[in-house]
Formats: sequence, C-alpha cells, structure tokens
Amino acid sequence: MKLIKFLPVLGLLFTNPAQSQEIIFQAAPNDIQQIVTNIFGLQCQNIGTVAVTGVPVGFGIFSNGQAIGLNSGIVLSTGNVFSDTSYNADYFSSTGFGAAGDVNIDQLNTGALSYDALSIGFQFTPTITDTVRFNYVFASEEYPEFSTSNYNDRFLFLVSENNGPSQNIAVLPNGTIVQINSINQFTNTNYYVDNSSTSTTYQDFVFDGYTVPLQAKFYAVAGNTYTIKLVIADVADDVFDSAIFLDEQGSFSTISGNLAVAGNPAQDGVIQIFDAAEDSTVVNPLYTVPVTNGTYSVDSIPGGNYHIRYLPDLVLNPSAMPSYFTNGTTWSTADLIGLPCFFNSTDLNSTSVSLTGPGSVSGTIYIDSSFQKALPLPCPNAVVLVRDVNSGEFVDYTKSDIDGHYNFENLPYGEYQILLDVPYMPQLDTITFVIAAGATHGGNINHSIETDGIHSELSTLGLGENALNFNIVPNPSKGEITIKSEGLSGMNVQIFEINGQLVYTGKMESNIQKLDVSSLRAGAYFVKIGNENKIKTSKLILMD
Repeated sequence: MKLIKFLPVLGLLFTNPAQSQEIIFQAAPNDIQQIVTNIFGLQCQNIGTVAVTGVPVGFGIFSNGQAIGLNSGIVLSTGNVFSDTSYNADYFSSTGFGAAGDVNIDQLNTGALSYDALSIGFQFTPTITDTVRFNYVFASEEYPEFSTSNYNDRFLFLVSENNGPSQNIAVLPNGTIVQINSINQFTNTNYYVDNSSTSTTYQDFVFDGYTVPLQAKFYAVAGNTYTIKLVIADVADDVFDSAIFLDEQGSFSTISGNLAVAGNPAQDGVIQIFDAAEDSTVVNPLYTVPVTNGTYSVDSIPGGNYHIRYLPDLVLNPSAMPSYFTNGTTWSTADLIGLPCFFNSTDLNSTSVSLTGPGSVSGTIYIDSSFQKALPLPCPNAVVLVRDVNSGEFVDYTKSDIDGHYNFENLPYGEYQILLDVPYMPQLDTITFVIAAGATHGGNINHSIETDGIHSELSTLGLGENALNFNIVPNPSKGEITIKSEGLSGMNVQIFEINGQLVYTGKMESNIQKLDVSSLRAGAYFVKIGNENKIKTSKLILMD
C-alpha cells in the first residue's frame, strides 16, 4: 500500500532562500492556440483549434524556468499548478482529483490504470518542410521513493501524419519512454536530477526529482496534416503528482504593422509593448516606438507573451482614443501576442471622438510606490479613460500631470465612469457619476494604485449634492413613481432625458410625493431635485 503524507499546502511554486530561484506560474490566457504555437516555433503557423482535456487547474504557463534548464512555456500537471508553497523537506505535491485517465497511457500499463490525465490536442499543416522540435522537463513527486514501482507516472507526445497511426516521440535517444521507471536514480541516471531534501543541489522546486531538459522532434512535410496529442497521467493511483514543462522557442522576432485612426493612417502617438508576465506591480513598457505615416516596427524582441497599446498624441490628435491588439479596449480584453510564432505584421485601428457637452470631472491619482503602504505619491502620466455607462464605449482619454491631477471637459449629458489604464492592475472600484443640467460637474474622483489593484473614491460632489438624499420607488417603473425624501419639501423637481432634454418640471409638495410619468417613453432618465444651493441627481428607468 502506498504511503500517503497528509500536509496542509501542496503545490509547485517555491522559494528556497539558499538558491533564490523561483519558477513563476500563471493561469493560461484565453488564447491557448498562440501559447501552443510558441512551443513549436514558426513551423506551426497553421495550427488549428487547441483542445485541453482534464482538470483545468492542471494547465498553466510558467516563466523564469532557468533553474531547471528552461525559459518559459506551458506546464501540464496531474495536480494543481496553482497550489503554491515554499520548498521544505516535508512539503510535496499531491492532489488527487479522482479524474479520468488516458487510453494511450493505459495501453502501456501492466494491470494498472491511469488517473488525473491532462492532455492537449490539435492539428497543424506546416508550410515549410523541416524538423519540428521542442524541449521539455518531466518532474514528479513519485521520485525517489517510488522509482521502479507500480506507480509509473508517464508522459507521451503522440504524432499522427495524415490521420495515420500515432507515434510517441517523448523518448530518450535510446528509444526509452519518458516515465518514472525509465529515468530515475537507478536507471538512465545521466538524465535524472535529484531534487529531494537529501540532495545538496536541490532547486527551489517542490518535486523531489526531475529530468534534465529533453528534446522531442519529428520531421514534418509541408502540406501534410499532423495530429498532435501531449498527455501526462498518474499511474496506479491519483496522488503524488507529476508535471511536464514545455519550453517556448528562444529566438527573436519583429513586431510591426499598420495603424489607422478612424480609417486614416495615424501620424502621431506611440506604440507601447508590455511583457504579459508582469502582473503584480505597476510596470513600464519594454518598448516605446513612434508611429510614422501609419506604420511602426520593433526589432529583436525575445520569445514571450506581450501586449500592444497605441497611445495617440493628446496635442496633435486629441480626438483619437487608445487601442489594443487586436480589438481590445482594456488590458483584460486585449489579445496576447506570442513570440516567436508571430506573423510580424499587426494592424491596429483607433476610433476618434468629438465631445461638445457642458460637463466636467476631475481628480488626482496616487501610487503606493513602495508597495508597503507608505504615504502615497502623486502618479504622473497615468492613462485615464471615460466610459459612457449606457453605450459601454470609451469617449475620451487623458494623462495625469506631474502632480497626478487629471481633468475632463466637454462631456455631454449622461452617465459615466472613470477607469485607469494601468497594465495588469485590476480596477477594484468603479464609480459612476452623472452629468445633468444644473449639476454639470461630475465631482472629484480620486484613485489610489496599490498592491492589490486600483481603488477609487468619489471625494466631493458639486453644488453640495452630498447634503441631499432621496429614493425613487419603484425603479424601474411603468407609469407612476414615488419620491421619498427628507428635507426636500418645496424644492424643484426636474426630469431630463439622457441627452439633457428637460421633459418634466414641478415641485416637491412634501417629503413623499407621487408623480405620473406614464406619458414618458421607455428609457433612461435623470431626476434632479434641489434649489440654487443644493442639487441631487438620480437615475430613473422607465419600462413599457
């Protein structure tokens, strides 16, 4: 019977003070196809749909893999990639999901079944006849105690040409399959690295053993279709996890392309390229290049995952809006570009806006530059966006000045939000403000960039709005509404359409007043109550 150790935290990420190497794990991005393409290089430019089968937390991407002889790429695990722990003689990776095994793994077993299998499958048709290669490391918690036992966790790389029979190319030069019993402290020892607590050279890595970097390769003929399946599974039980680390290609590439604003070649602004692995601090672009006659180009970019942002010049082209590769309007919706498997040319398109309204909003942006909750400092050059709540579109953008201040003018009547465009920092608070007749200043909305994300606060409202309060019931309404308030008796009541058109005017006869709005068409309205000293505006939705 296999001995199971019961400990509270299991995982892959580590911090060993003696070695100070740390492999960084992240969730796989939505564009899995691009990530898989990176593993195989430019040869795989015609990759089809990528299918991942197994428990989702077993699949992720890694970077900073120099400790095990790799750079960055995909990790496939029979456990949980995202269970983090420090290296410790007592810690180990063992997550039993009780999930299904794999038929190809089982065909090689002797009486034992496989469990917690994770696989990636896809097809591709190369355009160049060449040898396709990839580097990988096999690691396991089965080492060293269960080497040469029935717990023979295994990795397969199956290749089929034009729907023919599959061949496993995850083998040693002598043809040996990559599995626990084939590479360990007793067999093929030149491919085995002892990473247990008894080793004097252990890395900051939770698995007790792993292989040196190995290479799988096959000869691909242009025009033929190849079906690929990579699979790893536990054998004989579902505990004591194993993982495979697939390295990205390490070559350099160029990102270039065309950029248009409202259909015309852009003549101003800059392209910024950010490393998508940065996710915990405010980061600066790795590359910033000017846009010239609607084109841009950045040479010699190392393999990795990147985001692209276009920032128009606020002086030369104040009506243009930022844009992202390819159609994103925020960092969370922007597509990743993976190198070197990228086709060089990337086209970007930016919209343009023209605002002529009476409204404004302002604020200050601070940053905890020490990330230790010290006194925040003003944050200059932060990109600030205004989003129309009803249309969902961004309608204006600016940058904070040297003191962290920003200001928007010419906002039409409507309902808006202010969002900061800080790479990889989540917007934790989203504050809505209203531009309506009689209260055209939306307030002072301040922002603080901290370790966990962007915090926002509405500090003041114009014309003493915060001194008033009222509720509208029901809201949404189909015909009659009741306004409930305190201290508003005798004040003016006005209802505006979203475009600022006044459609109702009256007075509050008491602190509870009914209004018949059945004559108004369905839609969004602003209800404004107040006098020359105090004004409060609230949104009203009318339905058919």
